[in-house]
Amino acid sequence: MSMAPLIFDCDGVLLDSEPLAMRAILEELATHGIAFDPQEAARRFVGATDAEVARMVTAESGHPLPLDFPERVAERALALFAGELRPMAGAAAFFASHRGPRAVASNSGQRRLERALAIAGLAPFFAPDRCVSQEQVARPKPAPDLYLHVAALFDRPPESCLVVEDSVTGATAAVAAGMTVIGFLGASGQAPDQADRLRAVGVSVLADNFAALPGVLTGLARN
Repeated sequence: MSMAPLIFDCDGVLLDSEPLAMRAILEELATHGIAFDPQEAARRFVGATDAEVARMVTAESGHPLPLDFPERVAERALALFAGELRPMAGAAAFFASHRGPRAVASNSGQRRLERALAIAGLAPFFAPDRCVSQEQVARPKPAPDLYLHVAALFDRPPESCLVVEDSVTGATAAVAAGMTVIGFLGASGQAPDQADRLRAVGVSVLADNFAALPGVLTGLARN
């Protein structure tokens, strides 16, 4: 029997990038005179697209942000990534030994996704057409479109796919797509109650880090 396709979120799963990505958002918001508590921003914005962040902030503050806010945030993020981005601990070793079909499904833009994977040294582990961004679907996460699109690329039913997600937004999308979701808890700066938040949206299996992932996959294959 063929192995289940394994679909990874990028920020906070493949890359320990959420603190850097959040810094980019907060720095760009600061240029418009808008300040957020970093912990509250992380709780609310992790997993959302930069365009969605702009909509939320505009609605709450009454301060319209420029249309190119997502592009400005992406440029800030890439500048930070160039000097500080690291792959998630154990990711490269996992991919060196895992031979099954795999893909990346990210709410980032395509350029940022591809560049970030390259900076972190993980790009060689994924075929170019298996690095999928929210630009390729009508609706980003938490809608299921992105994950359904990747399942179609594999020509596999969604229920046969496994997803590794760290955010409530992404987990919600994968559950809505009918996929089994592994909640990833290895990212820096995650909320202390992240496991509970993931379970609340339908995640039943958790992995503390990449070292734990093979065991989790073995357990799922037995069930």
